[in-house]
Amino acid sequence: MTALPAMAGLPALLREWNHRAAGELLMLSQRVRLLDYDPSSQRSCASADESLIRSCSRVLAVWDGTPSSARDATADELDTSRALIGPLPRRGSHVGVDG
Repeated sequence: MTALPAMAGLPALLREWNHRAAGELLMLSQRVRLLDYDPSSQRSCASADESLIRSCSRVLAVWDGTPSSARDATADELDTSRALIGPLPRRGSHVGVDG
């Protein structure tokens, strides 16, 4: 599943550097969900991440091990997954989570 930011049920404008990644995710996704949140607000993004993680029965994360930044919150998302699901099994440089 891919979640895209929405405002009042309509797709929100993405920052230009997100256009290509969003397009690639849409092409690979079997399900797309519009999620009301403000992509410019770190608090709103964290809340949306938690909502998405809670709605999934399985989470698979591909992560390079770097800390979260303004452009990539994967480390924070994995911390949320650990808090909700428990310890994450590691396989090579990939981390998989089955919930």
